[in-house]
Amino acid sequence: MSRGKSELSEIGEALGTSVLVRADAKAKEITVKHRSGAGAKGKSGDKTGAKLKAEPQRRSKAHTKQVAKVKGKSSAAATAVRPAKKRIKGRESWLLITGSDASRSSNIGLDGVNLSGFPSEAERIIFTKALSDIVSRDVAMRVDAAKTMAGIRHPLSVRTLACQMTREPSPQVRQECIRSLAKLGMKKGLPVIAHALTDSAASVRLAAVWGLYCLAEEGSSAVLLSMLSDEAEEVRRRAATCIGWLGKAELAVKLLPLLDDSSPSVRRAAAGAMGNLRSRQVVWSLIEHLNDPDKATGKAILNALQAITGLKMSQSFPRDKKSLQGVTARWREWWNEELSV
Repeated sequence: MSRGKSELSEIGEALGTSVLVRADAKAKEITVKHRSGAGAKGKSGDKTGAKLKAEPQRRSKAHTKQVAKVKGKSSAAATAVRPAKKRIKGRESWLLITGSDASRSSNIGLDGVNLSGFPSEAERIIFTKALSDIVSRDVAMRVDAAKTMAGIRHPLSVRTLACQMTREPSPQVRQECIRSLAKLGMKKGLPVIAHALTDSAASVRLAAVWGLYCLAEEGSSAVLLSMLSDEAEEVRRRAATCIGWLGKAELAVKLLPLLDDSSPSVRRAAAGAMGNLRSRQVVWSLIEHLNDPDKATGKAILNALQAITGLKMSQSFPRDKKSLQGVTARWREWWNEELSV
């Protein structure tokens, strides 16, 4: 999936250095290109921003004219090409990384970290350690690194986690990256979280639903509604809960199909969300589902009815089927009277 300059895959601007990372879903190459200064031109007469390429076997010692062909999933090859440290007068060297999601890399160097304006030396040191650990072969170390970045509210944390998401094979690490992006609370992490809603791992989608709610809030309603049909019951449950927290009464009717969900936990979450949304449009459906085979779900539905209407037809949830039928009949009678007024 291609991402533009304004999105997650650019690193250079955050670093304050000459490193820029972009992604292209089709091409698989790493190119160092020049961006000329005002009125300056490269040796070949290229205009500002022109891309200079050379095959690997012909490349010169200057990194600014290198192209490394990446075959397959070669993030190691991506990290092998570094931007030129020596500045050329009138020019800036940019590292352009293109390729499939699996081969993208952040390539954040220590020099860049030193120049990126951390509020304290302690945070810079902690981030540097996490930056090193997040590319470790050990899954536990990558998880801990992602957790650490949640406590460092800096644009580099967002960008590092975003880039890690494009190449991370472990669902556990991807889930932690999304959690950390949500905890950071920075809007630049929103596109990454939204993209994670389509992740193959349910645990990652689960984290993304929560992250989307945290960062997008009311603007997340349409996407959250689409997650009500997710194949994983825990994702449907969390989506329903988050919708209930949005406080938009008109969304309550969208939750009605979940009252017949195969998962009791999803049905309970839907009932709880309806109770939070306080829409009288769902009252009749709630009454008709009071006889849910799962007792805990029945209690959740009764609580929702009481929250919406402000009424109580019994002191507690009925203990037996006959008592439940009596309570349900009273609710039906009351609702029919309400409709006739």
